[in-house]
Amino acid sequence: MFQKMKFARPRVARRLAVAVLLSAVAAMAMPVAALAAKSAPRMATLYKSPDCTCCDGYADHLRQSGFDVKIVVDENLVARAMALGVTEELLGCHTTLIDGYLVEGHVPIEYVHRLLHERPKIAGISVPGMPVGVPGMPGERQGPLRIFEIAAPGAVAGGPRIYAID
Repeated sequence: MFQKMKFARPRVARRLAVAVLLSAVAAMAMPVAALAAKSAPRMATLYKSPDCTCCDGYADHLRQSGFDVKIVVDENLVARAMALGVTEELLGCHTTLIDGYLVEGHVPIEYVHRLLHERPKIAGISVPGMPVGVPGMPGERQGPLRIFEIAAPGAVAGGPRIYAID
């Protein structure tokens, strides 16, 4: 009886070792796959006027946060933004398209990330004009920054809604 057990034990031990090894390899592969998916840069297309330098600063802000930014110089930026659904009161310095959303003007990156994470049923977000002290604009900010929603096509008309106050 002991002789059978001597021969059976190595077989069981070998099977157990193979199972443990395969489990360990599978466990290590899952975080690597997840990391690879997270580390792939998101694409952003930034439309800007030919002479604007603050738009380049905003593109750098996006790049520093892991976005792959393509800059397109547009002679008629206002018409492009309005065709995409940006109203006159929400026009910013440049128009950026990221993952199906509009990001109009100098929106701080944390709100871009929030937009992409939450995926609300809006067309995008906007910081109208060229406020001082926001990403891409020099100087010290003077008071709170209002980030507005850009309504989805077909949304009920009304004034701009606030997405966040920074």
